[in-house]
Amino acid sequence: MIKLQNKAFSKEQLDDIALNLSKDTGPSIKSLNLFLINPHKSVLGIGNYDINVLEVALQQYGLEIQWFDSRKDIRTVIQFTDPTLFGIILNIQSSRLVFWSSNHWIAVKPFFSDDGKIPEIYNLDSKLSKPSKYDNIEQ
Repeated sequence: MIKLQNKAFSKEQLDDIALNLSKDTGPSIKSLNLFLINPHKSVLGIGNYDINVLEVALQQYGLEIQWFDSRKDIRTVIQFTDPTLFGIILNIQSSRLVFWSSNHWIAVKPFFSDDGKIPEIYNLDSKLSKPSKYDNIEQ
């Protein structure tokens, strides 16, 4: 079983992925500019990597991301009874100041029992002190 409930990637590894993505998709820019202004990560250097970085990182564990159109009802796409579902990654707004807002990635993970019942679902947000169990699927 794949277990990512640890520090699976360092900041340097994610920065390298972001840099490589910029080299592959961006115009020819001097290397210094790629480190300072990179469309795949925060200019402030505090993380906030885009989904492309997460997608490449997760591929190293044999996981793939399936995109979801937020205009649809998530229940039509995600079935928590599907044992092939490893988890869900959500980009949520985490803080909002007068002129500044920030987004944060969280993971929601179903844990299946051997009896095939509806799984227990946990919020694995790194900002929480420990995983938080949802009371029901609707939550």
